[in-house]
Amino acid sequence: MHGLAIDDDLTVGNVGSSADLGSAFHAVAAEMLRTLYRQGEEQMPTQEAVEIMYEVLREGPWILPTRDRHDLRWLVLGFCNYKWRPADFIAIERRLYTDIACPDGEVRELHGQPDLLIADAPDGVIIVDYKSGRGVPRSPRGGQDDELVTGKQYLSERGHFQLDIYGLLAMRNYPSVNRAILRELHLRSGKIREAVLTRDELEHVERQIADHLMKLDDAITNGEEGHPLWRPRPGEWCARKCPVSASCPVPAEQRGVGALEDEAAADEAAGRFVNVDGLRNTLRDQLKAFYEQTGHAPRVGDGTALYWREKERGGRAFGVWPVEDIPAPPEDVDYEALLTESVAKVKGEQP
Repeated sequence: MHGLAIDDDLTVGNVGSSADLGSAFHAVAAEMLRTLYRQGEEQMPTQEAVEIMYEVLREGPWILPTRDRHDLRWLVLGFCNYKWRPADFIAIERRLYTDIACPDGEVRELHGQPDLLIADAPDGVIIVDYKSGRGVPRSPRGGQDDELVTGKQYLSERGHFQLDIYGLLAMRNYPSVNRAILRELHLRSGKIREAVLTRDELEHVERQIADHLMKLDDAITNGEEGHPLWRPRPGEWCARKCPVSASCPVPAEQRGVGALEDEAAADEAAGRFVNVDGLRNTLRDQLKAFYEQTGHAPRVGDGTALYWREKERGGRAFGVWPVEDIPAPPEDVDYEALLTESVAKVKGEQP
């Protein structure tokens, strides 16, 4: 049986310090909640939280640069703003397991580790998930940006999957639970996003998860060359959460929004964007003029070229089209002479 682990702390490859920062914060938050549970208090003083942070760092395996240590401190201070119900804690960082019957007849094991489970009477459970990213959570359009917003459409992209996985695991491991609430704590902004999964929805959710498990197993069995799941797909997790970013075959500038890790990277990308945008317009004008003067459609090298092509609804468009669709040039035009004249003009020579 193969497991699908969600938010596993174990990482491989070269991810820099971002993985250490996330793992360190989860360890600190877990110790803070255990302390509140022992004390029976609903909120932790900031000074005590900072002391716990340094204790966890001393005992842990993480090596954080100065910037990440400051970042961790701000996350811990933000965590102190929340009030808790320690008496209702069910589990802190506990790994949950369940068997899933898949369409191919195989039974596969699903497991995940929610940050915190809280009992929500009479028959519910609150699944708390910490979000330490800098992105602003979704808010209702045209509405007031309240601290708490409910609805699955306002969860983070990862939250949709976490609600289904953690909700299924919670209801399987705790049979008295009939509804699961995923509560995302966006620590940097102080915003909270929630969505509910009920037991009536489990049949549909389990069917989707079973299909995912089967596809993952098939990809593992057939190897890198035999399944499309192995193809790299850039997205917002790139350069932030990806465990193999250093060896990723996708160029850094093509890795989606996650390619920008900090302000310096964003400033550098903005400078490149302005230069590339200006260069694009200049190159397009040059290539269009060359094609119009010589009749030669400049080749891109991947089976396409730049030339004018008739549009289906009338008119023409200059752009990148397949080489085989290049219109045949008129027979009575001496393109060799035009090409020689064009090159001479570019060089500043008189023919």
